[in-house]
Amino acid sequence: MYFLFEFSIIKSNEIFSPQNYCDTFFGVCPVFSGNQNELRSLLDENGYSNLRDFPFEAIESIIKNKIPVVLVDTTYINNDCEMVSEHRWFEVPDENPHFEIGDVLENTIIGIEDWDGEKSIHFYAYSYCSDNGAPDSFRFVEYTFFTETLAKALQYGIKQYESDYQEEVKQYIEDCTEDELIRFYEHYDKGETPTPISVSEITEETPYGMYVLED
Repeated sequence: MYFLFEFSIIKSNEIFSPQNYCDTFFGVCPVFSGNQNELRSLLDENGYSNLRDFPFEAIESIIKNKIPVVLVDTTYINNDCEMVSEHRWFEVPDENPHFEIGDVLENTIIGIEDWDGEKSIHFYAYSYCSDNGAPDSFRFVEYTFFTETLAKALQYGIKQYESDYQEEVKQYIEDCTEDELIRFYEHYDKGETPTPISVSEITEETPYGMYVLED
């Protein structure tokens, strides 16, 4: 499945050298000798083994799993003293607020937006657990174009409106693990984290933006 909405998970248009990657994200500028996997080894040795790297061809998986990355030129010199051109995606430190599973499970992602000149609520996605004991027993569900004017939704009751009308719109379901579900929520707002908000806090004065309903 491909998500309907674009996520800004590629954090720069620049192709980084290993030195620039380290300087930009960690404040250090080590000297590299051009050996294969040298940057990977340096990250592991300095406490950054949690930051993953991926082959250039893995971009679809990176986008699907919303992993914030930059492209690094990891060209190296092989044992025959030949230069081997290579580029890999390297994960960058995540500065987003972090959610726990209780912050996201069964909570709806919404947007307060302008649609045709009217302040509207856009229901984007929700989640649930199938409770079958499998590692990927969580479900992330995206709506297609599920919107209403904010005034009408408030009068009707936001959660009640979603419940009553959700079956009238097409939905896409993604099976995922707990960690993947949390990551989906943390990076849903074009790579950023939607703001948690209580349903009772939403009024016609609520600023435009993307939110996670807390109740």
